[in-house]
Amino acid sequence: MWSKRSLIDRLGQAIATQGEWALHLLGILLVASALAEGWLSNSSLAEKRWLSYAIGAFLLLFYTHQLWLIPHYLKHRRWAVFLAWQLAIGLVLAGLAFVACRADSCSTHDGPDLLVGASIGGTVLALAYTFSRDWVRHSLLIDKLRAEKLAMELAFLKSQVDPHFLFNSLNSLYALALEEDSPKTADGIVKLGALMRYNLHDSQAELIPLQKEVDYITQYVDLQRLRLSAHHDLVLNINIPSEQLNTRKIAPMLLIPFVENAFKYGLSSSMATHITIELALVEHSLGFRVRNKIVAAPTATRDMPALGLQNVQSRLQLLYPGQHDLQLHQTDGTFFVSLQITWPS
Repeated sequence: MWSKRSLIDRLGQAIATQGEWALHLLGILLVASALAEGWLSNSSLAEKRWLSYAIGAFLLLFYTHQLWLIPHYLKHRRWAVFLAWQLAIGLVLAGLAFVACRADSCSTHDGPDLLVGASIGGTVLALAYTFSRDWVRHSLLIDKLRAEKLAMELAFLKSQVDPHFLFNSLNSLYALALEEDSPKTADGIVKLGALMRYNLHDSQAELIPLQKEVDYITQYVDLQRLRLSAHHDLVLNINIPSEQLNTRKIAPMLLIPFVENAFKYGLSSSMATHITIELALVEHSLGFRVRNKIVAAPTATRDMPALGLQNVQSRLQLLYPGQHDLQLHQTDGTFFVSLQITWPS
């Protein structure tokens, strides 16, 4: 069953998508009416042709920029490639205008000026439209995340236990475990304390060294190993240069929900389970992979990700727009997560 909040979010997304399509349709109808009006006027045949050239250039440049050049180059700050495309488009248009002028004398009308104006207008309008739309989406996403954060904080405050009491209790249990010669239990208590400290302190920062996120994942996996038997296949591979662990920074609690999800739905006491976690850093790109056999059915429908994964997706869109690629797949009883985060060079 979908929650009321999920239904509202999906309805809002559908309305926004339909509104955007309606806006495009209105624009195309206006351009088509301008073209029809031009051809029905008393203008010369040459002027009607140039009007067609101008409107074609306007539409071509608007959608080329809006669907391809801006999202693939400008948003990724690939300025040189973007400017190179502008130069190439300008040269192509100049060549077409030259050929058209040879066929139709340009001295008797302002066709070339109309073509230049339409080309510039299509490019500028694409820039204005794309960034205005993204600004609105960004603002809506911020409001949504703020509301979710407030709800989570209220829920946390309702269930909060004094952290000093918890740490003191863990210290007492640790001392008792050593006194009773239970090193495995003592080690688990130490790791649990480290996880709690991260949740209470480091997770409040905007950015933390990558080392802390890696340490959290490692300690979490080690803590899970304490309750695993030999028939469980658990693999953790971390391939990150040590000098990069403290210099690279990442938003806290961004990777661990995927790990928690793998253990939540990938562990069973009655059958062999397989969980693989891989983390690698190559130049400016962080690759994160999690794969687990699904042995415990989610409480919601299987096609819907858990709430924690939805929150991570929203945070990625807000914190790393255009800098991440998240893929979630479920095939043959296996759930697979692939996340790529690329920092600007």
